[in-house]
Amino acid sequence: MRLISLFFIVVIVLLIMWFLTQNVDQVVEELEIFQYSFIKVSLVNVLFGTFAFGVIMGFLIPVIQYISAKGEVRKVRKELKKLRSELNDLRNVGIESELEVEEDLSVDEEAEDGQTDDTSESETENKNRDQ
Repeated sequence: MRLISLFFIVVIVLLIMWFLTQNVDQVVEELEIFQYSFIKVSLVNVLFGTFAFGVIMGFLIPVIQYISAKGEVRKVRKELKKLRSELNDLRNVGIESELEVEEDLSVDEEAEDGQTDDTSESETENKNRDQ
């Protein structure tokens, strides 16, 4: 694959060189780039500068996208770690809560047994008073 891409790069460079040699005599009378002004610039230089600018931008844009993607991956990994920890905690809470529920049930049963005895005693006392 690298050999094929290298072949295409060589072909493109050869085409650019051929195109530049066809325009050696031509001159750009006035070239304005932002606030700078250039007079009588060779067309070969203008074309080469334009090509170089395009190549640099072609490399910078993916680099910026790569850096932002790395930041996004870092953020997602951090969130994934947090969610895994939370899931682990929830799994452990389920086991702990079952133990707590069993303890609560046994405590509630003991409390209910004690309450029913108290209520039945108070009911008999009320009946005795009424009579």
